Amino acid sequence: MILGPSRGPLQRGRGGLRQGDLDWHRPNRTTLSNVLHHPIYAGAYAYGRRPTDPRRQQPGRPATGRRVATAQTCAILLRDRLPTYISWAQFEQNQTQLAANQAAGLGSIRSGPSLLSGLLVCGRCGLRMVPMYNGSSGRLRYACSRMATT
Repeated sequence: MILGPSRGPLQRGRGGLRQGDLDWHRPNRTTLSNVLHHPIYAGAYAYGRRPTDPRRQQPGRPATGRRVATAQTCAILLRDRLPTYISWAQFEQNQTQLAANQAAGLGSIRSGPSLLSGLLVCGRCGLRMVPMYNGSSGRLRYACSRMATT
């Protein structure tokens, strides 16, 4: 995917009469988040942005356990090596604001017996714990969100 000047990402047609042609598409939330978090837009080359955390890796699944590192914790970060869209100072200011926005969304979002939902973190994998209710009795317990989805 190629990012255009101001209208959104460009994508190549995969089939039909427009195969290989570039088309403008409205960017989605994930694309915008990746753009805002990637140091390449501040002119920095970064290697090692997605290191593997052995504690989060699942046996037999080599692509699991990856996490996104901050620009300062990348294995290699070479600033001022590429054309820039924003200055490095603006990039760091954006990262600070994005982290503050993310922290504001943490915590309990509902009232009721599961007052700790969104606050508890699994000691094994680091993911958030989710409330689970036991059928007819309605007893509350917390489970790792990794286990709750499987």
